[in-house]
Amino acid sequence: MGGGLKRLLAYADHFAARQGRVLFLVHPQVEEHIAGKAVKYEVVRRRPLARLWFDPRFVSRYGGRSHWFFSYGIPIYGKVGDHNWLHVSNSLPFGLLGLTLDIWVFASNFLLRERFVASADNCSVVSGESAFTLDIYRKTTGWRREFVVLRNGIEAFERVTDVPRLPQAITVGTSSYKRLDRTCAVLEQMQTTRRLEKLLIVGNIESIPPSVKRRPYVECLGILPRQQVLQHMRQSQVFISTSEI
Repeated sequence: MGGGLKRLLAYADHFAARQGRVLFLVHPQVEEHIAGKAVKYEVVRRRPLARLWFDPRFVSRYGGRSHWFFSYGIPIYGKVGDHNWLHVSNSLPFGLLGLTLDIWVFASNFLLRERFVASADNCSVVSGESAFTLDIYRKTTGWRREFVVLRNGIEAFERVTDVPRLPQAITVGTSSYKRLDRTCAVLEQMQTTRRLEKLLIVGNIESIPPSVKRRPYVECLGILPRQQVLQHMRQSQVFISTSEI
């Protein structure tokens, strides 16, 4: 379960407990998760690239009917509510220069960034998950009004002491800007101080560079359920991240 879905379900629980009047507009893949919540929701079916274009039709019919409109990671193309709150869920569109990205990822995020810039004046409040994210949003869009940091949380879990630490390292994410070549370099450098037999890589196997896959110590696990990822992390001696952003 990704951070965005976890946040949405937490909001659903919040409003359900307070019996507030709220309407969730959700992606079809979210429906099975929110269906059991005591909140009203509607499924919005849009083409994958639809959020890149100036197409406010999917929310325009709600204009003037809400006090607050909250958008999670999608540009607010018009003033839907009395107050419009944008949550910047991904800093990638605002920090593209100098990153290692394939042409498709760069182009789609460049277009998305331009939509954020063009629609910035429609926002009443902008939030993000770190001061870093909000700072690069401000520098890109020229935003000068209210910022709110909404940090992503992680559920508490008891420290497991009976799980042996194996001689392995782990990294999560396979996008090009994760720089798995550097992850391998870090592991190889660490071999001088500790013996790590494997590097576990969690994420889309197709995105892993062939040169990384060929390394004898690399084990590609693919996309795993969250609990399996946590279990592998508990068993690993080292977590390595060499992401550029």
